[in-house]
Amino acid sequence: MKRLPREYYRGHAFVHWSMTIDGRATNWLGSATHGSFREVLLHAQSRFALFCPIYCLMPDHLHFLWFGLGEGSDQHAGATFVRRHMNRVLGRGGCRFQRQPWDVVLREKDREREAVTRAVFYIAENPVRAGLIDHSAAWEYSGSLAVGYPDFDWRENGYAEKMWRIYELQVERSMNGAERVNVPVSGAVTGSAPVGGDGAERVNVPASGAVTGSAPVGGDGAERVNVP
Repeated sequence: MKRLPREYYRGHAFVHWSMTIDGRATNWLGSATHGSFREVLLHAQSRFALFCPIYCLMPDHLHFLWFGLGEGSDQHAGATFVRRHMNRVLGRGGCRFQRQPWDVVLREKDREREAVTRAVFYIAENPVRAGLIDHSAAWEYSGSLAVGYPDFDWRENGYAEKMWRIYELQVERSMNGAERVNVPVSGAVTGSAPVGGDGAERVNVPASGAVTGSAPVGGDGAERVNVP
Protein backbone atom coordinates (compact mmCIF):
# COMPACT_ATOMS: atom_id res chain seq x y z
CA MET A 1 0.00 0.00 0.00
CA LYS A 2 1.36 3.42 -0.96
CA ARG A 3 1.58 5.55 2.15
CA LEU A 4 1.11 9.31 2.41
CA PRO A 5 4.18 11.49 3.07
CA ARG A 6 5.46 11.36 6.66
CA GLU A 7 4.16 14.83 7.53
CA TYR A 8 0.57 13.54 7.33
CA TYR A 9 1.29 11.34 10.37
CA ARG A 10 2.90 14.05 12.49
CA GLY A 11 1.50 16.73 14.76
CA HIS A 12 -2.22 16.70 15.48
CA ALA A 13 -3.08 13.97 12.98
CA PHE A 14 -5.99 11.56 13.59
CA VAL A 15 -5.27 8.15 12.06
CA HIS A 16 -7.16 4.84 12.03
CA TRP A 17 -4.57 2.03 11.97
CA SER A 18 -5.21 -1.62 11.06
CA MET A 19 -2.62 -4.40 11.28
CA THR A 20 -3.27 -7.90 9.96
CA ILE A 21 -1.62 -11.11 11.16
CA ASP A 22 0.41 -12.77 8.42
CA GLY A 23 -1.49 -15.64 6.81
CA ARG A 24 -4.61 -14.53 8.71
CA ALA A 25 -3.48 -16.68 11.65
CA THR A 26 -5.90 -16.72 14.60
CA ASN A 27 -3.99 -18.61 17.29
CA TRP A 28 -2.45 -15.51 18.86
CA LEU A 29 -5.44 -13.79 20.47
CA GLY A 30 -5.86 -14.27 24.22
CA SER A 31 -5.74 -12.45 27.54
CA ALA A 32 -1.94 -12.54 27.79
CA THR A 33 -1.43 -11.13 24.29
CA HIS A 34 -4.10 -8.51 24.95
CA GLY A 35 -2.20 -7.41 28.06
CA SER A 36 1.07 -7.25 26.11
CA PHE A 37 -0.60 -5.16 23.40
CA ARG A 38 -1.90 -2.65 25.95
CA GLU A 39 1.57 -2.34 27.48
CA VAL A 40 3.27 -1.82 24.11
CA LEU A 41 0.63 0.67 22.96
CA LEU A 42 0.93 2.65 26.18
CA HIS A 43 4.72 2.87 25.82
CA ALA A 44 4.31 4.03 22.21
CA GLN A 45 1.85 6.70 23.28
CA SER A 46 4.16 7.96 26.03
CA ARG A 47 7.16 8.14 23.70
CA PHE A 48 5.46 9.66 20.68
CA ALA A 49 2.79 11.87 22.33
CA LEU A 50 -0.33 9.97 21.25
CA PHE A 51 -3.84 9.25 22.57
CA CYS A 52 -5.98 6.18 21.83
CA PRO A 53 -9.76 6.58 22.23
CA ILE A 54 -10.41 3.02 20.94
CA TYR A 55 -8.63 -0.18 19.97
CA CYS A 56 -10.12 -3.53 19.02
CA LEU A 57 -8.26 -6.83 18.62
CA MET A 58 -9.91 -9.27 16.21
CA PRO A 59 -9.00 -12.94 15.62
CA ASP A 60 -6.76 -12.21 12.61
CA HIS A 61 -6.16 -8.44 12.76
CA LEU A 62 -6.41 -5.40 15.01
CA HIS A 63 -7.57 -1.78 14.85
CA PHE A 64 -6.69 1.32 16.82
CA LEU A 65 -7.40 5.03 16.46
CA TRP A 66 -4.66 7.48 17.43
CA PHE A 67 -4.80 11.25 17.97
CA GLY A 68 -1.58 13.26 17.92
CA LEU A 69 -1.19 15.51 20.96
CA GLY A 70 1.32 18.09 19.73
CA GLU A 71 3.81 19.17 17.11
CA GLY A 72 6.23 16.48 18.28
CA SER A 73 3.71 13.63 17.84
CA ASP A 74 4.76 11.03 15.25
CA GLN A 75 2.33 8.25 14.42
CA HIS A 76 4.59 6.71 11.76
CA ALA A 77 7.31 6.19 14.37
CA GLY A 78 4.72 5.05 16.90
CA ALA A 79 3.31 2.42 14.54
CA THR A 80 6.83 1.18 13.80
CA PHE A 81 7.41 0.83 17.55
CA VAL A 82 4.14 -1.11 18.05
CA ARG A 83 4.86 -3.48 15.17
CA ARG A 84 8.43 -4.16 16.26
CA HIS A 85 7.56 -4.97 19.85
CA MET A 86 4.32 -6.82 19.10
CA ASN A 87 6.09 -8.99 16.53
CA ARG A 88 8.30 -10.20 19.37
CA VAL A 89 5.18 -11.11 21.35
CA LEU A 90 3.46 -12.71 18.36
CA GLY A 91 6.61 -14.64 17.51
CA ARG A 92 6.27 -16.72 20.67
CA GLY A 93 3.27 -18.39 19.01
CA GLY A 94 4.78 -18.52 15.54
CA CYS A 95 2.90 -15.44 14.27
CA ARG A 96 3.83 -12.00 13.00
CA PHE A 97 2.19 -9.04 11.30
CA GLN A 98 1.88 -8.76 7.55
CA ARG A 99 4.59 -6.64 6.00
CA GLN A 100 2.57 -3.42 5.81
CA PRO A 101 -0.18 -1.95 8.01
CA TRP A 102 -3.25 -0.23 6.61
CA ASP A 103 -4.18 3.27 7.69
CA VAL A 104 -6.67 6.06 7.07
CA VAL A 105 -5.65 9.63 7.91
CA LEU A 106 -8.88 11.41 8.89
CA ARG A 107 -9.72 14.45 6.80
CA GLU A 108 -10.90 17.71 8.34
CA LYS A 109 -14.61 16.89 8.08
CA ASP A 110 -14.00 13.44 9.61
CA ARG A 111 -12.30 15.05 12.62
CA GLU A 112 -15.46 16.81 13.82
CA ARG A 113 -16.50 15.55 17.24
CA GLU A 114 -19.64 13.73 16.21
CA ALA A 115 -17.86 12.08 13.26
CA VAL A 116 -14.98 10.91 15.46
CA THR A 117 -17.34 9.56 18.11
CA ARG A 118 -19.19 7.59 15.41
CA ALA A 119 -15.85 6.22 14.19
CA VAL A 120 -14.97 5.07 17.72
CA PHE A 121 -18.18 3.08 18.08
CA TYR A 122 -17.90 1.75 14.52
CA ILE A 123 -14.51 0.24 15.45
CA ALA A 124 -16.01 -1.16 18.67
CA GLU A 125 -18.73 -2.89 16.64
CA ASN A 126 -16.25 -4.96 14.58
CA PRO A 127 -16.80 -8.17 16.60
CA VAL A 128 -20.58 -7.81 16.23
CA ARG A 129 -20.36 -7.36 12.46
CA ALA A 130 -18.09 -10.43 12.32
CA GLY A 131 -20.70 -12.50 14.18
CA LEU A 132 -18.42 -13.17 17.16
CA ILE A 133 -20.72 -11.64 19.80
CA ASP A 134 -24.12 -9.97 20.05
CA HIS A 135 -23.09 -6.82 21.94
CA SER A 136 -19.83 -4.92 21.43
CA ALA A 137 -19.37 -4.19 25.16
CA ALA A 138 -19.01 -7.94 25.78
CA TRP A 139 -15.88 -8.20 23.62
CA GLU A 140 -12.99 -8.48 26.07
CA TYR A 141 -10.29 -7.55 23.55
CA SER A 142 -11.15 -3.89 23.08
CA GLY A 143 -10.61 -0.77 25.13
CA SER A 144 -9.14 2.74 25.30
CA LEU A 145 -5.72 4.00 26.40
CA ALA A 146 -4.60 7.38 27.68
CA VAL A 147 -1.35 7.89 29.58
CA GLY A 148 -2.24 8.67 33.19
CA TYR A 149 -5.87 7.45 33.00
CA PRO A 150 -5.91 3.69 33.72
CA ASP A 151 -9.72 3.51 34.05
CA PHE A 152 -10.45 5.23 30.72
CA ASP A 153 -12.67 2.96 28.59
CA TRP A 154 -15.10 3.43 25.69
CA ARG A 155 -17.79 1.45 27.60
CA GLU A 156 -18.12 4.12 30.30
CA ASN A 157 -21.25 6.22 30.68
CA GLY A 158 -20.51 9.69 29.37
CA TYR A 159 -17.56 8.32 27.41
CA ALA A 160 -17.63 10.84 24.54
CA GLU A 161 -17.48 13.85 26.87
CA LYS A 162 -14.70 12.28 28.92
CA MET A 163 -12.74 11.31 25.79
CA TRP A 164 -12.63 14.88 24.52
CA ARG A 165 -11.86 16.28 27.97
CA ILE A 166 -8.89 13.96 28.48
CA TYR A 167 -7.66 14.65 24.95
CA GLU A 168 -7.81 18.41 25.51
CA LEU A 169 -5.96 18.10 28.82
CA GLN A 170 -3.22 16.01 27.22
CA VAL A 171 -2.89 18.45 24.30
CA GLU A 172 -2.55 21.27 26.83
CA ARG A 173 0.15 19.37 28.74
CA SER A 174 1.97 18.68 25.50
CA MET A 175 1.90 22.38 24.59
CA ASN A 176 3.09 23.46 28.04
CA GLY A 177 5.78 20.80 28.39
CA ALA A 178 9.46 20.96 27.59
CA GLU A 179 10.45 21.08 23.94
CA ARG A 180 11.39 17.59 22.70
CA VAL A 181 13.68 16.23 20.05
CA ASN A 182 13.82 12.68 18.68
CA VAL A 183 17.08 10.99 19.60
CA PRO A 184 17.71 7.42 18.33
CA VAL A 185 19.03 4.97 20.91
CA SER A 186 21.59 3.46 18.54
CA GLY A 187 22.62 6.64 16.77
CA ALA A 188 20.61 6.11 13.58
CA VAL A 189 18.88 9.14 12.10
CA THR A 190 15.31 9.52 13.40
CA GLY A 191 12.65 8.86 10.79
CA SER A 192 14.81 6.70 8.54
CA ALA A 193 12.99 3.41 9.21
CA PRO A 194 9.74 2.62 7.38
CA VAL A 195 6.67 1.56 9.34
CA GLY A 196 7.13 -2.10 10.18
CA GLY A 197 10.85 -1.96 9.37
CA ASP A 198 13.82 -2.95 11.47
CA GLY A 199 15.29 0.51 11.97
CA ALA A 200 16.79 1.73 15.23
CA GLU A 201 14.41 2.13 18.16
CA ARG A 202 13.82 5.74 19.10
CA VAL A 203 13.22 7.60 22.35
CA ASN A 204 11.77 11.08 22.88
CA VAL A 205 14.27 13.11 24.88
CA PRO A 206 13.43 16.58 26.24
CA ALA A 207 15.77 19.41 25.32
CA SER A 208 17.05 19.27 28.91
CA GLY A 209 18.38 15.76 28.29
CA ALA A 210 16.10 13.79 30.64
CA VAL A 211 14.57 10.69 29.05
CA THR A 212 10.79 10.68 29.15
CA GLY A 213 8.96 7.53 30.14
CA SER A 214 5.96 6.92 32.34
CA ALA A 215 5.06 10.56 33.06
CA PRO A 216 2.10 12.06 31.16
CA VAL A 217 3.15 13.68 27.89
CA GLY A 218 4.52 17.13 28.52
CA GLY A 219 3.78 16.91 32.27
CA ASP A 220 5.70 16.36 35.44
CA GLY A 221 3.68 13.35 36.54
CA ALA A 222 1.26 15.25 38.77
CA GLU A 223 -2.47 15.20 38.08
CA ARG A 224 -3.98 18.67 38.25
CA VAL A 225 -7.55 18.27 36.99
CA ASN A 226 -10.19 15.72 37.92
CA VAL A 227 -12.04 14.32 34.91
CA PRO A 228 -15.58 13.12 35.64
